[in-house]
Amino acid sequence: MSLAPQTGGLARVLSARIPYTLGQWSYSIYLIHDKFSHPAIALQQFLAEYLPFASVVASLIMAGVVIACSAATFICVERPMRRWLQKKVKGVTILQNAEPVPAKHAPLEASPCFEVLVERTGSP
Repeated sequence: MSLAPQTGGLARVLSARIPYTLGQWSYSIYLIHDKFSHPAIALQQFLAEYLPFASVVASLIMAGVVIACSAATFICVERPMRRWLQKKVKGVTILQNAEPVPAKHAPLEASPCFEVLVERTGSP
């Protein structure tokens, strides 16, 4: 299955606002989700005295907290850093139809399936 043409039903669902936004926040979610494991356990143990499905309720609450914190880190850290980096690499262009780097000039750990060739514009 390929989403490259972005014409199918699955592509439409994944490009909707909520999945797209969660996709943008996903790296932040990945970075901070494990910090909430102990609070989630404590919340589940507390709720177990009052609710029959405490683990489900605690999981939903903590998922909301993780997503909210991830949104904040994306907005306050990741987005400004992306903008800063875009300004820094504005003078770097990717060569189109470039020849591969000869083996003697290639980095030691160069992979034949991942080649990026860049050319700096302006003075060095």
